[in-house]
Amino acid sequence: MEQLKREPQEREKEILDAVSSAIDDLGNEVRLSLDFFENEFEKEVTSVKLSGGGSRLVGVPEALGEIFSKSTERWDPVENLEMSLSPDTEESFRQNSSQAIIALGLAARLGRK
Repeated sequence: MEQLKREPQEREKEILDAVSSAIDDLGNEVRLSLDFFENEFEKEVTSVKLSGGGSRLVGVPEALGEIFSKSTERWDPVENLEMSLSPDTEESFRQNSSQAIIALGLAARLGRK
């Protein structure tokens, strides 16, 4: 599955068909949370940002965007992060940054102490 997320080639439809039920279930649960937030705080959620390895699956942002009826896109947690790494290491890290979101969040918390 990990290989399919990174290099889907011509199997995009097959991948989306295989995960569509899980995406629908997840999307509907998140939609309930978005509805609750909007009703409770009387503020509209205008967009949704996705992170994590699953967000890299072909068609996931689009499928969830349809369920949410909101702009939905992948979020790059290191987009504006300056790094002191070799060019090859930095490129590899940036390509896999969506999988490091929890570690990055914990590191940010430690950095503020």
